[in-house]
Amino acid sequence: MLPKLFKTLWRPVSGLVFAALSACALCTPVHAQILEPKDLFNWAEAAFPTLFPGKQADQVLGPYVLRYYPDTQTYLGVTDGEVYALGPPTGGQLLRLNTLAAFQCTVFPERCTAQVADMASTGLSYGKSVTITITGSGVSVAGLRIARTSWCTDYKNILMDDPRLISFSCTINGSGPLAVQLQDANGGVLLSKTFTVPHPQVKLQTTLGDMVFELYPASAPVSVRNYLQYVDGGFYPGTLFHRVIPNFVVQAGGYTTGLAFKPPTFASIALESNNGLKNSRGTLAMARAADPNSATSQFYLNLVNNTGLDYAGSGFVGYAVFGAVVSGLPVMDAIAAVPTSTQQGAPDVPVSEVVILGAQRVR
Repeated sequence: MLPKLFKTLWRPVSGLVFAALSACALCTPVHAQILEPKDLFNWAEAAFPTLFPGKQADQVLGPYVLRYYPDTQTYLGVTDGEVYALGPPTGGQLLRLNTLAAFQCTVFPERCTAQVADMASTGLSYGKSVTITITGSGVSVAGLRIARTSWCTDYKNILMDDPRLISFSCTINGSGPLAVQLQDANGGVLLSKTFTVPHPQVKLQTTLGDMVFELYPASAPVSVRNYLQYVDGGFYPGTLFHRVIPNFVVQAGGYTTGLAFKPPTFASIALESNNGLKNSRGTLAMARAADPNSATSQFYLNLVNNTGLDYAGSGFVGYAVFGAVVSGLPVMDAIAAVPTSTQQGAPDVPVSEVVILGAQRVR
């Protein structure tokens, strides 16, 4: 829709606008920043006053935030962290660019040969923002871009003040190998590199000792995201291991001292039991009611291989495993050994409360 609209409004003008690109305004340093529409437009108008003259009003067209400069009949817009331009400098074609500096490629192609040296990352952590930086000669003006992957969302280009660098950020929503490709303006692959995103881990501190859980978002993305919401929100400290059945499970996350029910703070989630993970000893799974899609904050640890809790088809949908104990199995067994009784009509409640003192992400 946008290219069609642009083409109906654009009319060829004098080649004089190209002169705006030769005065090295392209070289104006810009401190590293996330590419937001307001910052982009202000920078463009200051760096290229001939091409983008005056303060024009922002317009919103679908996902695009754009400005039109009638004196030069040129459009500049942003959507999803990338720059789009249309006008005489782009030959009347809608052009996607990583930075305004890539305009130089449309006027001085000989300056646009990029020599890519390396690709590096910072902050490889599930659910967090990662920054990927590419280094080399001429990379900031060559119209290069990162091929997007479903493992990353909320992409944002980052403006850098060093012409040897281009950088972007996104939010990681998976774990394991993360393949990143750097492409030229025509989609050719210049560099490909695989980073390893570690499985997230949570440390659970209890009155009987500490455990570390490793979570598997690739197999159970909904359950992992849900559990981490409760961990990051500080829900679990003060809750109990309220159900202990030797040679079966220990369950927690729904009651506080005195066996007082603690209401969940997020909506129930869809069941993910058919994910290939089994209810083996030491695994972490979502507790639920009779409704398969009723899990919220409560979870359990398998004390033995509970094959009877595994998915077995539509006749028995089972319970969703989403992690495992990687440190502290003796603590799990210690919880399983505490004496229990029936309290307030509920069986299998520890006589002496086993309290969760803390829960925090450690990876």
